[in-house]
Amino acid sequence: MKNSKFVAIIIAVVAPIVKWFPSWALKYTKRSNKYAKKFQLSAVDEEKFLLKHPQSAEWIRERIWHLQTRKYFFEQKNSQPALFEAFISNIESRIIFDVAYKIAPEEAIKSKSYTLDADRVIKACNDNVNYLFSLADKQPQSFTVDLVRKLSKDRQDAYFSYLFTKCQWDKMAAFDVLFFEDVQKNENAKNCLSFLLYRKSYYPNLSPEQLSSLGDEFEQWCQHADVKLVLEKMTDFWKKNKNFSALFNAMQRITGKNQNLLLPLLQILRQSEYYLQTVELLLQKGIACPHDFAVLIAAKSELIKQNVELCIFNKLTQYIDLQDIEKLDYELKVRILTEQAENGCLSFKSLQTVKDVALRKKLTEILENNAQVSWFKSLPDQLNDDVLEQALSTIEKYAEKKALCSGIQDLSLQKSYWANVFATRKWYDEAHILKLLMYCSFDSVVQNFLRENKLSQEQYEALLAGPNAALSMEAQLLPEA
Repeated sequence: MKNSKFVAIIIAVVAPIVKWFPSWALKYTKRSNKYAKKFQLSAVDEEKFLLKHPQSAEWIRERIWHLQTRKYFFEQKNSQPALFEAFISNIESRIIFDVAYKIAPEEAIKSKSYTLDADRVIKACNDNVNYLFSLADKQPQSFTVDLVRKLSKDRQDAYFSYLFTKCQWDKMAAFDVLFFEDVQKNENAKNCLSFLLYRKSYYPNLSPEQLSSLGDEFEQWCQHADVKLVLEKMTDFWKKNKNFSALFNAMQRITGKNQNLLLPLLQILRQSEYYLQTVELLLQKGIACPHDFAVLIAAKSELIKQNVELCIFNKLTQYIDLQDIEKLDYELKVRILTEQAENGCLSFKSLQTVKDVALRKKLTEILENNAQVSWFKSLPDQLNDDVLEQALSTIEKYAEKKALCSGIQDLSLQKSYWANVFATRKWYDEAHILKLLMYCSFDSVVQNFLRENKLSQEQYEALLAGPNAALSMEAQLLPEA
C-alpha cells in the first residue's frame, strides 16, 4: 500500500514534466499502463505529434486517445488517409462509433473492431441500403427476426433479396414468419416463401394452421419435402382435425422399413377408413402387425399369411389375439401355436382351444421339452453328491420313459462332465453322437466313447472331420452289413 502511494506521488510529480516532451510522454500512454491518463497529452498536442510523426495502426491501437483527436482524424480521410485508416479501424465503443458514423459512416460500419448493437444496425440499414449489405456481410448474426421486423419495408425486401442472391437458404428460412405476414401484399415475400416451400430440407417456423392456409403450395411442400419433417410438423394437427387422408398420403412416401415413423401412424389410422390400407402397406414393407389380424380377416386380405410369417420371424406371435387365431386357416393356426409353444408363450387358454388330438400332443411335447431344458439349465455348475445323484436319477427315469429332448442333449455337449455322462449312459440319439464326434472339443470324452463303442462308417467320417481326428487311430468300426 505504501509503495503504491509512493509511486502515485512520483507519477504526479514526474508526469507533468514528461508531457513537455510528447514523444517521451506517448511511450507511457499504452493501455497496459494503469497510469496512462497521467501522461496523456492534450488533444491538440496529440494531433500535432501524429501529423509530424505519423505512426502505424498497431502503434495507435496500443494507446489511449482523446475523442477529439479521433474526431479530427476521422475528418482527415482525404488529407491523412493512413491516420484516418488507423483510427477508423480502432473503434472501441458506441460513443466512438457514433462520432465516426457522423463523419465517415460507410467506413465506420465496415470497421471490424466494433460490432453494432441492434438499435444502431436498424438505424444504419434504414439510413442507406448499402449499409445494410455491409452489415449483413460483417455481422450476419445481428439479423434476427425481431430486428428485421423493425426495418422499413423496403429494407426488409432488400435484405431478403440479399439472402436470395447469396443463396443463404437456411438463413432465409428463419424469416418465413415475416414472409407469411406479407404474402398477400408483397410479391417479394410471396416469392421467397414459395421458393422455401419447394425445398426438400425446409422445416417451417409457421404453425400447421398457417401452413395449411397456403393451399396448393402447402400441398407441394407435403409432397416434396422430407417426409420426416412433414410428419414432425403436421401429424398432431392432422390427427386433431381427423385429416386421415393427409396422414396416409404422407405414410405412403416413407421409404424402407422405417418402423419409428410407420408404427405411430398405424396407431392413429386404426380409427380411420384407411386402417386396412395402412396395415397392408406395412406388411408390404416387411413390418409385422400382430394386433391387426381382425381387419385383414374381415377383408379376406391376401396378406394374412404374410403377416403370420412376419410375426413368426420377428417372434411376435404372443401378441396375436386368440380370437383372431381361431379364425385363421388350420395351417396358419398350427404355425402360430407351434411358434408360441417353442418360444414359451403358449397360454393354457390357447392350448385348451386345440381340439385336434395330434396337434395338442405335439404342442404338449414342445412345452414338455422346454420344461426339460429349463430344469437342466437350472442345475448349478458345481453339484454336490446328493444333488448330482438326484439329477442323474431324474434324467435316467425320464430317459427310460422317453427319449431325452434335443435341447437337453445340446446343452450337455457344452460341459465335459455332462457330455461324458450322456455318452457313457447312451443318452445321445444318433444325431447327437455325430455332434459329439464332429464338434466336441473334450478329447477325453470322445476317447471314452471310442473305448466303449464301435463306430459306423458315418460316425467314423464325423470323427475324422472333427477336432479329435487324431483319435481315429483308436476307433473300432462296425462290420459292414
